[in-house]
Amino acid sequence: MAHRELRSEEIAYQHFQQTVDRCLKALEGEPSTWFIRLYRTVHREKGLIQSLPEQQRVFLIDEIEEVLDLLREWARPEGEKRSRESVVRAVPFSVLQERVHELERVFAIPNRETAPLEVHRISSQELAQRFPDQIELVTDERGVVMRFRAEKADAWTELAVPARGDILYKGGVPRILLKILAGSPPSMLRAEIPMNDIDMIAWPGKDNKAEIIEEGLRLGADLEGIEMVEDPDMSEALKVRDVDLNQCLFGRDGLVYSGNAMEAMRTGMLHIMDPLERGLYGAESFFYSGMKMTKARGMYRLIKFVAEGKAQAFDQTMLNRQVDLGIYWLVLARKFAKKKNAGELLNRFYEIGKRAGQVREGENDIYDVLSRAREQFPFFAFSDTKQSEADIARWLSRKLAKMANRQFRITRGVTTSADYVRADGDDARERISLDGYADDPERDAQTAAAWESFVRSVTAAPVPAQERQAA
Repeated sequence: MAHRELRSEEIAYQHFQQTVDRCLKALEGEPSTWFIRLYRTVHREKGLIQSLPEQQRVFLIDEIEEVLDLLREWARPEGEKRSRESVVRAVPFSVLQERVHELERVFAIPNRETAPLEVHRISSQELAQRFPDQIELVTDERGVVMRFRAEKADAWTELAVPARGDILYKGGVPRILLKILAGSPPSMLRAEIPMNDIDMIAWPGKDNKAEIIEEGLRLGADLEGIEMVEDPDMSEALKVRDVDLNQCLFGRDGLVYSGNAMEAMRTGMLHIMDPLERGLYGAESFFYSGMKMTKARGMYRLIKFVAEGKAQAFDQTMLNRQVDLGIYWLVLARKFAKKKNAGELLNRFYEIGKRAGQVREGENDIYDVLSRAREQFPFFAFSDTKQSEADIARWLSRKLAKMANRQFRITRGVTTSADYVRADGDDARERISLDGYADDPERDAQTAAAWESFVRSVTAAPVPAQERQAA
């Protein structure tokens, strides 16, 4: 079969990917040398780009210049000449994080116009008054504290209410409160308690980012768990959540939520959101032939919610069965394996995956699937150690690299190579749930007990360094 000739923008995209990869390589050294190393790397890349034909160079040069300007400023503060002292100066994590976000603005991706989302609000005081058996407010040395529980007979869980108006809880905390407000089944509430981790969203001003981070840490979040956004519009903040169940936030002034979120809490039916850009965090869905499809990472989120009992079902097109869950089999299995009910969750994961078309013929249990996934992704690490600040900055930089690649493709009209086999009726939507499935305590215990031996069996042979780097 004859291959078509690549367009100039597609060739330029290949050069762009190579430049991004070399920039990530520069971050493998000591953090104190990152900016000078990045500056040198991008400066070399600029020379290579300038040697390209004009019809390719035009797609690359403007952003390279903008990135160079930023790196030059960071590598040589206040115009100082390079010296060993300036090169190895330690850079605080908050500064590294801020600089990633400055580069994020260079590669900003415009979102398509969408209708404003209707935002609903209810104060903490009204929640406590309406649901005294499930919510109460107290004051102690931490300030205002909210206590909540699924039912009157349960023990209280408590958390401090933010003292500032520019940082709010996202994720589990507002979901719990909205489930109480919506009258969700107690099982959906108990699945949220206790919270596994604390996630926040914040709108920092020019000079108060350090104060916001300090408040987030006081409230129990870690550095990775604080999402910084520029636009303080609450409708926009809710609109770009990954699933409708997460279109809710809780802060000093109470609970904020969308009608979509309330409906999801009432029905237990989960939906992935339309593909709106979230900067470094990307989108969980995409359109293909006019159909909304769920990406592998989005499927990971949907499956996780249902397996944990935080939602009861989700839907997908029949065509979505062709979107491979890929590495997220391993990511979610590693997360589930740490839980007290690991076997239960792993077996539910397998069952949901089978019903969603993700399990292949001959794969009879979760470990058959995970063995296949491990062969696809031999670099995957099953240990999940605490990341250093430098590792977090590298993680943010990898997200920035993916964002830059997306921005290039979207703004230059470079299409991806995803092809799906079409069939009549593949645009029909199907409901995926655990309806009719029963947990089996004996089988769950066997599955949990087999985890360590599985990990040992697939990690016995080390992966060559060059293979890890290529992956």
